[in-house]
Amino acid sequence: MTIVARTLETTAIGDPICQEQMAMFPLLGRAICDPDYITLDEAISRGVAAVREVSASGSVPEARFINRGDKPVFLMDGEELIGARQNRVLNLSILVNAHSDVTIPVSCVEAGRWHYESPEFRSAPRTLFAEGRARKAGQVSECLVRFAARRSNQSDIWEQIRQKSLSLETHSATGAMDDVFERHQVSLRDYEQAMQPVDGQTGALFFIGPSLISLDLFDCEATLRAMLPKVVQGNALDALDCARRGLQPPAPTLEQARAFLNEVAATPVETYPAIGMGQDLRIRGGSLTGGGLEVDGRLVHLYAFRLTEEGRQDGMASRRTRVMRASRRYCPPQA
Repeated sequence: MTIVARTLETTAIGDPICQEQMAMFPLLGRAICDPDYITLDEAISRGVAAVREVSASGSVPEARFINRGDKPVFLMDGEELIGARQNRVLNLSILVNAHSDVTIPVSCVEAGRWHYESPEFRSAPRTLFAEGRARKAGQVSECLVRFAARRSNQSDIWEQIRQKSLSLETHSATGAMDDVFERHQVSLRDYEQAMQPVDGQTGALFFIGPSLISLDLFDCEATLRAMLPKVVQGNALDALDCARRGLQPPAPTLEQARAFLNEVAATPVETYPAIGMGQDLRIRGGSLTGGGLEVDGRLVHLYAFRLTEEGRQDGMASRRTRVMRASRRYCPPQA
């Protein structure tokens, strides 16, 4: 039995919290009371960590993380970094040891800027929107298998942001995902206010519109409380998109939620040495994709998604990959 299956076997499901086009099932688990790490936001606010370009000239798929503190720092898959030469999102979850300097894999979410806005990145109050995180997770897994690198299909991410901007009637001079979120902050905050954590909650399972499902599970309640607002905002952008398209709101049942957890638990898990501490887990099977971070025998973070039909057709999340159109093929990472 994998660590993912063992963890989900002991995870309880709370009553759903619903807001318009989104429903959240709280996930309740046996939690570590005090995490032995701090979050990215906490590290930056304390002045013990910094995120910078890897060099003065920069590199689109990479950033540099410097931890000057005495505790490891947790960086979550999909977290957005604002500033430097262009805005980025994290390609996977990472735990950076104390007093360490590492290169972290990222994806650009601002296609039209390549000049310094600030010397360092700051952390945004959100993740990449849910459908984007799902497709990125599959792409990173595919790239890891094929090229031993943790990179996304950058052109696909830019296209997803362009489509989301059009759907949500947002103009951005630099094609920034940040502008889409800022344009809809009032509605997104309504979702955030509605999706408050409950006692003992360590994770969340989201139903968005009629089909998209996402899961984030952490090793302790404190981490969930710190990260939930970001996760809610990322998922809520897809919920707003569903509303704009007139899709039916979700009406999920406890049985559906448990079935999804069981499906994630049964999906094959591939294990690789992590960037930073621990083991990088990759989930690939059927319409499911995702990843996780295992450190010292505990699952620090698990994230899993059901791909939409378009995401499945992209061919990134399954070993049964069909030949991709030339515009979607990976290029081996450049030195």
